[in-house]
Amino acid sequence: LRQLVARSAAIPDTDLVRLLQQAFAQAVPTEPRASIIIPVFNKFSYTARCLLSLAQLGYSESTEIIVVDDGSSDDTQHVLATLPGLRYHRNLSNQGFIDSCNAGASLASAPRLVFLNNDTLVAPGWLEELESCFSARSDCGLVGSMLIYPDMRLQEAGGLVYRNGSAGNRGKRRDLGHPDFNYLRPVDYCSGASILIERHLFEAIGGFDTRYRPAYFEDVDLAFSVRKFGLQVYCQPASKVIHFEGITSGRKTSSGVKAHQVTNQGLFAEKWADVLSGKPERREVRPVDPSGCIGRILVIDNQTPRPDRDAGSLLLFNSLRIMVQLGYAVDYLPLRRPQHICGYTALLQREGIRCLYNPYFSGLVHHLRRHGSGYDLVFISRIKIIKSSYALVRRFAPGAKVVFNTVDLNFLRVGRRAELEKSPRLARKAEGYRRDELFYLNQADASIIVSPAELELIKDDVDPARIEIIPLILEFPTRRASYLTSRNLAFIGHFTHAPNVDAMRFFLSEVWPKVKRIMPEVRFDIIGKDFPADLSPLLDEAVTVHGLVPDLDMIFPSIRVCLAPLRFGAGLKGKLATSLSYAVPSVVSPIAMEGMGMVDGVHALVADTPDEWVEQIQRLYSDETFWQQISAQGLAFAEREYSMGVNRDRFQRLFDRLRAVPEHL
Repeated sequence: LRQLVARSAAIPDTDLVRLLQQAFAQAVPTEPRASIIIPVFNKFSYTARCLLSLAQLGYSESTEIIVVDDGSSDDTQHVLATLPGLRYHRNLSNQGFIDSCNAGASLASAPRLVFLNNDTLVAPGWLEELESCFSARSDCGLVGSMLIYPDMRLQEAGGLVYRNGSAGNRGKRRDLGHPDFNYLRPVDYCSGASILIERHLFEAIGGFDTRYRPAYFEDVDLAFSVRKFGLQVYCQPASKVIHFEGITSGRKTSSGVKAHQVTNQGLFAEKWADVLSGKPERREVRPVDPSGCIGRILVIDNQTPRPDRDAGSLLLFNSLRIMVQLGYAVDYLPLRRPQHICGYTALLQREGIRCLYNPYFSGLVHHLRRHGSGYDLVFISRIKIIKSSYALVRRFAPGAKVVFNTVDLNFLRVGRRAELEKSPRLARKAEGYRRDELFYLNQADASIIVSPAELELIKDDVDPARIEIIPLILEFPTRRASYLTSRNLAFIGHFTHAPNVDAMRFFLSEVWPKVKRIMPEVRFDIIGKDFPADLSPLLDEAVTVHGLVPDLDMIFPSIRVCLAPLRFGAGLKGKLATSLSYAVPSVVSPIAMEGMGMVDGVHALVADTPDEWVEQIQRLYSDETFWQQISAQGLAFAEREYSMGVNRDRFQRLFDRLRAVPEHL
């Protein structure tokens, strides 16, 4: 962002015309994705730099940029009217901001309208982040950007409206990186300096209300009108805009156009008196107060989920999304590593999750002292995390229900490894896990396990009525497997997980040589980070170690059969569910199949000994009709068991049950 401001400031005014002519030499696109409406009145230098920031990011090639000139007397008309890639409209007289915006909207041809002030610079991803809100939130009617001062202080992350009709900016002059202002959330309104709305909705509302001519409170009024249509107003801070506030109208409300800010407050308060009666007084509002949520949830895990890397992260990520979709305000705390992790923290924030991280997070005790009384539910993942946080949560958040998310039963996974390796040390460790996990399964108000098989193991030691089974949660890719275009076998899994290392050692040493002898044409892809160096001697020229593949869409078209040769483990296997979601059939071990609810020979093939592995791989790989049958049945099973919609219902049942319990038992 600093570079964006510096680069723009470094452009000499004498170069602006030439650069604009180069940037807008091509005609306006015939089917633009959005119409960007920029009202201007003089200040050509700012307008030119705004337009160049759009062009440098390719928006001049994909959008219709409409400049409405409200009677400028500088170079605005002389330059902009001659640019082929710009739609230029000049008002016959100076009409003001509202009429200029409405005039621009009447000229627009795209299905979405973007209103953008001319004293702005847009950051990379600005429009894409606004557009994504409409796909992420079915109730989105209007979305606005985060506005930032050129000195990198926060100007606005959405707006607040109070009972008397006055309005204020969330986060004004606060730290730009503060967690309170960096996640998608409903807001009372967004400044008209950068907002996106569907054109049909804007027209149905009647555009900006002209009672506020020439300007001020029209954007607040528009947001209230959007909600009157049953839709929501969001601020998406991932969409960032540098705003040189007050360039056109000044900042003093005592004179000039800015004076209408005071008089229009009264008009607004009169029009929306019934709605404003339910708004808080200014002194009652805190920055983190949720808008329209049904409750607050604190989610605690060991680190920020990385859903492209492991099944546990994917399960947590989609669980968090479901909580937000159900109407909860969600805070996420990576207790062991409370840092902002580039990319992954932002992924959560885009979904509407407030992430707690250093240096703004001062420890769990400090956070719970300040905010614990505001939580309705605390969702704690993994046995190690609940052991270190449970007592603090009960002390400082006494009104919150506690949910223990086991992720998998450690005692089962470690116990199986102990048996395989004949390790007394691991056996003792497994017994310790069993004691601890059963204790917290009984202490928590509710617990989540991933399969009926795990419930069967513990049903005599816990109250099954307090257990909810929530398996893997998937969004299904649009691409599907094809027998004719696929060729390879594949294994998916990261190698910091001991069961995956053992599985590859077993497969490469005992199965793969036999597969190669009878199927010399086949190739094997290993997908996952941190492949162990000590397994490299087992590789040959037909094996490719890909490492982490962030976008599995790029590699799954080449995969005919997935493999899951796990010999120990617990929980559900994300690698198997992922292959099901792509309609790629799998050969799996009995451990990998355990708890999935799948049927051998219907949804996948099970193999145990090396010879069984070779036989099942060859059968599935070589028989197209059988492959198609297992592919279709496996996909249908996954959609029935692991879809977002099915699991949203499971979470709803869990939360409804917790709300029905008056207090911790």
